[in-house]
Amino acid sequence: MNILLLGGLAALYIALALLRPVDHDESQYVAAAVLTAHGLLPYRDFAYLQTPLQPFVLAPIAVLTGAWTWPALRLTNALLGLASVAFVHAAARRTGAGPTTARLCAALFATTDILLFSIGTARNDALPAACLAAALWLIVREDRTRAGALTIGLLLAAAVAAKISYALPAAAYGLYALVHPRHRVWLVALGAVPIVAFVGWTFAVSPEGFLFGTLHFPAQAPAEYYAARPWKLSLAAKALDTLKFLA
Repeated sequence: MNILLLGGLAALYIALALLRPVDHDESQYVAAAVLTAHGLLPYRDFAYLQTPLQPFVLAPIAVLTGAWTWPALRLTNALLGLASVAFVHAAARRTGAGPTTARLCAALFATTDILLFSIGTARNDALPAACLAAALWLIVREDRTRAGALTIGLLLAAAVAAKISYALPAAAYGLYALVHPRHRVWLVALGAVPIVAFVGWTFAVSPEGFLFGTLHFPAQAPAEYYAARPWKLSLAAKALDTLKFLA
């Protein structure tokens, strides 16, 4: 991808990260990174309402930036979003798309509502997106290598360990790899083992806290949050939201 285009997109993303108003979800992610940086563990020592990878990955940034952790995590997400766009462009080129088509694909992705939201807040959206985009770039490679298959497994597992909804694309690729031998599904599974072991360790440390944060709360909270506005969870509302996001 052209270095000038990347630089311009980086400047735009950084500006959005610095200018966007505070989002009500950000506090838990900033706090989690800071608390983990001080040696506390998610689920055991504090409530964390996602899968556990992000606080551990971002804890070093909290150590380095101290009181500036919140804007630092926003800038980190801006750069992760930039990486996601670059990997989407590279994946398009690897599949045979011409320079113009690849840039158009990357531009459409770069300006989606959900990505612009993700890179402008300190939530847990940008890290798994970058992991999935990097895995995609490896998945579309024709000459599959052992190292590539292992890395795909590691990246997809990392995406799930940062945000549980990424289990859906990870599982979809796993099923695809099962029926396409060149994708070396067993090496992909082996690559996921370190992340699976890490998540298993966080579960073992506090099973009740882990299940509450990763399964029970996400399943119950939306209905309770929208109890006074049940229409927000209706199919009609979701259809309108889909049109808005596509626009």
